[in-house]
Amino acid sequence: MKHLRLLLIFILLVSSFSSCKKVMNGRVAFDTDKVYFEQKGGCKTIQIIEGSIEHIDIYDMSGTDYSEFSGFEGDGETYLKKDWLELEKVVQGETESLVITVSENTSGNPRQAKIYVAYLCGETSVTVKVYQE
Repeated sequence: MKHLRLLLIFILLVSSFSSCKKVMNGRVAFDTDKVYFEQKGGCKTIQIIEGSIEHIDIYDMSGTDYSEFSGFEGDGETYLKKDWLELEKVVQGETESLVITVSENTSGNPRQAKIYVAYLCGETSVTVKVYQE
């Protein structure tokens, strides 16, 4: 009986470690890595095709007076807004997407930013580039 109990514990441990290994090899990917907007701005949605969105951030913004340390709105998990760029995670059933909203560019200069999306506590990530005329 004692050996049977040890065998069951061993089987449970091995199966739990093998399932963790599969998750650790996961990645996050969208259906595109570049999004383009006209000067008037607008809203576009990109679909996640693998993984999940756990954290979002905006960096390397250009064509604006933006500073990396300037204010932002949102929790960085489901919503984030910095200057002219707004991100919202949308979940419908098992499908996740990221809605990207860009305000009108009144500067006359093209602008761009990078969206950082992390998955598995930052173990894997992807960058999506946003361009606006």
